[in-house]
Amino acid sequence: MNRFMSTRLKNLTAAERERLSIKVVRANRELSMRGAIKEYSLRNAHHFGLVLLAMCGVRIDGLA
Repeated sequence: MNRFMSTRLKNLTAAERERLSIKVVRANRELSMRGAIKEYSLRNAHHFGLVLLAMCGVRIDGLA
């Protein structure tokens, strides 16, 4: 997970961007995942974390 959080947004696959609801634009494409979520609200950062855990195989009840 640490490696994934260090990944630059421009290097995410289309499937990863869609699953995480991340839009990559010129202004943020060089940011790491960690740097990008610093700008998120607490609620959005929490949801992002849950989705990321689900992507890693953790079962989370109620996550669509």
